[in-house]
Amino acid sequence: MNTTIDLLSDDQKVVEEIKSLMSAPDNFKKGPSVYFHHKAIEYARNEKEFLKDRHLEYIYATLASWGMHRMGPKGAKMPEFKDFKSSIQAHKPFFDKVKSKTINNISQEEFEEILDKLKTICFGQKPIQATTSVSKLVSSTKTLAHILPDLVPPIDRQYTLKFFYGTKNHLINNDDSGRKVFEDVMRYMYKVYSKNCQFERLASNIKSLDKCFCGSLPKIFDNVVINCTTKGITLNNTI
Repeated sequence: MNTTIDLLSDDQKVVEEIKSLMSAPDNFKKGPSVYFHHKAIEYARNEKEFLKDRHLEYIYATLASWGMHRMGPKGAKMPEFKDFKSSIQAHKPFFDKVKSKTINNISQEEFEEILDKLKTICFGQKPIQATTSVSKLVSSTKTLAHILPDLVPPIDRQYTLKFFYGTKNHLINNDDSGRKVFEDVMRYMYKVYSKNCQFERLASNIKSLDKCFCGSLPKIFDNVVINCTTKGITLNNTI
C-alpha cells in the first residue's frame, strides 16, 4: 500500500483510492458527536435560525462532544457560553454575507477575500472564543465548520496536521503558526475543488450520499484526511 497520496491526481488508480476514502469512518457515525453536528449543520442552513441561540447552542455542544472540553483540572477547556456567543455574533454581518458560498463555486479573488477575513476572525484582535487555550486553530475551525460548513473544514492535530505535515506535533501554539496552517489547508482544499480534477467530481457525486456529515464538501475533504491518516497515508505533494 502506498504511504503517500496526491489528491490532485487524475491517475485512475489514485482516483479510485480517493473515492474509497470519502465516506466518514464507521466509528465516526454514531453518538452525540454526530447528533449535535447534524443539528448544528441543519441550523446553519436555516435562514431563520442562523446564528440564533439554538444554532449556537448546538455548535457549543458539538465542540464539547468533539473533545474541546474536558472535565477536571486538565485537558481542553471551553469558555462560558455567553462569551462564545458574543465572540461569534460580533462577526455575524460577514457570516451572513458568505453563508451561501461554497468552496467549489467561488472565484480565486473571492476565495482570497474570504480567507483574509477568516484569518482575522480566527487570529485577530477579536477572535472567536471557543477555547481558553492560547492555540486557537483547532477550536476556531471546528466552530467555523458549523457556521460556514460549505467553506471551512475542521482542522485538528491528530488527523489534519499528521496528513499535511507528517506529525501531529506540528507547532500551532501561537497565532502565527496557527494562521500558516490554516492558510495551507484552506488553499490546498480550494485547489482540490477548483482545478477541475477528479476529486471535485467524486465529492460532488458523494455529497448527496453523505448523510452522516450532511453533504458538506469541506467535511468530505476532511473525511479523506481522516481515512488517510488512519491508514498511515500522508500528502505527497507540496501545499
